[in-house]
Amino acid sequence: MRTLAKASLVMFGAVALSATTALAADMPYEPIIETPEVIPLETVGGWYLRGDIGYKIYKDPDIDFADDFAGTVSGTSIDDTWMVGAGVGYKFNEFLRADITADYEFGADMSGTITCVSGCTVDSIGAKSELEVFTTLVNVYADLGTYSGLTPYVAPASVRPTSRPPT
Repeated sequence: MRTLAKASLVMFGAVALSATTALAADMPYEPIIETPEVIPLETVGGWYLRGDIGYKIYKDPDIDFADDFAGTVSGTSIDDTWMVGAGVGYKFNEFLRADITADYEFGADMSGTITCVSGCTVDSIGAKSELEVFTTLVNVYADLGTYSGLTPYVAPASVRPTSRPPT
């Protein structure tokens, strides 16, 4: 048994010493293609157009009017109405922009009752009119950043509404 072990050891040693490194053919590498880095352009300034559409819900006016000749006004109400607007603006940088807008408010029916004090043939009379408003705005906005597509802002505004009498 001892000779078998010696013979095995000698045979194992002979095989181990006769082993050489294996040579393999080198496979060609895929060519490395350098692509230029795409740098996203950040839009921080420029002109823009805006459009607005809305529905105006009026609170019935609380008119306190009394005149010795005309009497008193009571029971006033005003209907809700639609409005549309458009404007043009400029974005100066990432945080500052300004625009000019014009809004038109469609006619809203108004009504009330005038109570006669003296010299009238009736005690009261119903009055109806229509309110139509055109508004221009000059706005300056300080944007506070954009989060999930929403941009909160701070914006003082100057408003000068004008009303036209019904035709």
